[in-house]
Amino acid sequence: MMGQASLQSVCFGCGWIQHRFRTVNSESLSLLKRMGGDYTTDTVPVRFPSEAYKLVLFSEKTDEKIAFLSDTINKIRDLFGENMDTVTWNKTALEHFKDVLHRQSHELHKCVSSNSKPERKLKRHFRKLRKTVLKEMKYSAQSWELVRKAVESHLEHLDLLASSIKM
Repeated sequence: MMGQASLQSVCFGCGWIQHRFRTVNSESLSLLKRMGGDYTTDTVPVRFPSEAYKLVLFSEKTDEKIAFLSDTINKIRDLFGENMDTVTWNKTALEHFKDVLHRQSHELHKCVSSNSKPERKLKRHFRKLRKTVLKEMKYSAQSWELVRKAVESHLEHLDLLASSIKM
């Protein structure tokens, strides 16, 4: 169990999570929708890491939740740094979306304990998205639509996770 001093060091200056994360995350979801319109009805061929989200959601450890938020936003941000030449999305909305991800990443990084470790199932999920969807589908417009759909699910789940953080 984390001591009070340790919890304060993790959460010091992290009121952003409680007061701004959900607003900024909502903006991310809105931009994600606006940049590409309706989501594909195709099934994403990589299973969503529901179990990892469930475990962290019910964790008593605030630092684990914050680290999970940060790690997930970083992994999403990294995906959108790949070869995006084929996307047909609204470029302005896409750039704004990437800027918002960067801002979230920056703010969350301030809140993460230096001894936190990435969640393995989450890491494996994003590696599979990159390999199975983007690389194997040659970074096609369709592969990016599948990634966009997967990212929507992540952002929605992150919103629930953020609402469970009590500081």
